[in-house]
Amino acid sequence: MKKILLLALFYFPLSGFSQIDTASTSFPIKDNKVVYELILESKDTKQSEIYVAAKKWISDRFTSTKSVIQSEDASYGQIIGKGKSIIWSIGTNGKQELGYELSFSIQIDAKDNKFRIRFYDIQKNNMAVGVIPADSMDILHFQSAQLKKKNNEKWYRLVKYTNNYFYSMAIDFANTVYKSKSDTF
Repeated sequence: MKKILLLALFYFPLSGFSQIDTASTSFPIKDNKVVYELILESKDTKQSEIYVAAKKWISDRFTSTKSVIQSEDASYGQIIGKGKSIIWSIGTNGKQELGYELSFSIQIDAKDNKFRIRFYDIQKNNMAVGVIPADSMDILHFQSAQLKKKNNEKWYRLVKYTNNYFYSMAIDFANTVYKSKSDTF
């Protein structure tokens, strides 16, 4: 019995290595657009509590909330804004490569016991000398076959770092909502 248990303990961790990391191989698509979206429930949380947590999250994550928030409606529980962030990628040699700036729209919707955060209308601006026009992530997604062929490794790093950024932002927002419930001040 001990041998079977010991064998199982060694087998189960190894089975996790056989999975393919599909989250980092393509962009999430909704209605032919690149959209990162997280919808979660928050039991016994009022719309107003989620709304306040959303405003706090925006002020904590972005330097100027006035320039981020474009539209807000507390009675409807919605905040729409524009954000910017710089993403630095790590090259195959382990060194930091030239990064890129992401410009995007944020939409946060709050209802009683439920919330959604969406990132969409994403633009990628290369950080290089001179003016380089922004690339829409939607266009980049549909050119992915050509871009992969040209530089497969660089393409997958772009997708991976972008996905990681937006998914971690969405999870960070969810954590802010959940933590706000436990704040008893």
